[in-house]
Amino acid sequence: MKMKKKIDPHEKVSWDDYIISSTSYYLRDGHYIDCFWGPQEYDGSNPHALKLRTKYLIDVLVEEYEIKKSVATLVIHDYAERTRLEEKELNVFLEGKKDLDEQIDLIANKIKSNINFSIGGWDAYRLLKKVIKLSYYDNNMIRFYDYNKDSEITSDKIRCERVLSVISAYTGKEISNLKRIPFFIVDDEISKDKLTQLYDLLDNGFSDRKKKDCFFSNLGNNSPSCTNRFLCAALFRYRIALKNVTNIFEYIDTSNNFVNDLPKNLYEHHINEIEKSIIFLLGDNFDKTFTEEELKEKYGYPKMSNEELHKLEWEIR
Repeated sequence: MKMKKKIDPHEKVSWDDYIISSTSYYLRDGHYIDCFWGPQEYDGSNPHALKLRTKYLIDVLVEEYEIKKSVATLVIHDYAERTRLEEKELNVFLEGKKDLDEQIDLIANKIKSNINFSIGGWDAYRLLKKVIKLSYYDNNMIRFYDYNKDSEITSDKIRCERVLSVISAYTGKEISNLKRIPFFIVDDEISKDKLTQLYDLLDNGFSDRKKKDCFFSNLGNNSPSCTNRFLCAALFRYRIALKNVTNIFEYIDTSNNFVNDLPKNLYEHHINEIEKSIIFLLGDNFDKTFTEEELKEKYGYPKMSNEELHKLEWEIR
């Protein structure tokens, strides 16, 4: 399905028209361009830029594909919460489509075909990603978002409540703050299949095969030393430290995208291995997935929608 190009391709959009335009985009050189900054220039890090790109994607789905606005709004805000609408992150969810026009086209086709492509559910990978976002490394210590520091409702507070609800669903325990993560949510039992995969993932971390075999013999056996818990906590600290390192490259002032992306790409494979290892160590209980409806009904998941969450975030900032 191609865009209908209902917008006049010769329409001139002046600076004064940017904010008051009925849609957030116009046609330029055969491509739909964000009236505000241009979608290719968006980096995902600025809340205001995220607001503009969210409006852009919703408007294209409504105006060009004739999709109901309520449906387009729900879908795009779901993607915004998971991916910040960065093309690289969207690529993970959209069958390898890297170009924004192709990504919009695929989203529209999925909606038109009534394909169940909701990404509102929770799995261990999403949980880990959200905990990482709420964490940072400072003075050789992991710091977490302080739930009690905000007396009013904030977007981070809602995200924290979501994470705590998901942890409660996985563990059956109520954890009141993020400081107890990840040490206290690790299960003592790990399946042999996970141990085998973990053994291969962490192969480079051992110079001596006998020491490695001895170490792994204590994993997954409910050992008194809680080896898997300590290992998971150590890997988590390392992952947060890597977050600090890769964040440095978000602020390099250069127009050369290759220069910006190269350092992060060099770390990407390593980061993926660390995250897989952490998820294996969490145990077999974390193989489950939960829908947001189930979490709201049973585990106190906040009822605020992603659209409401983003509006709150944009208003505060």
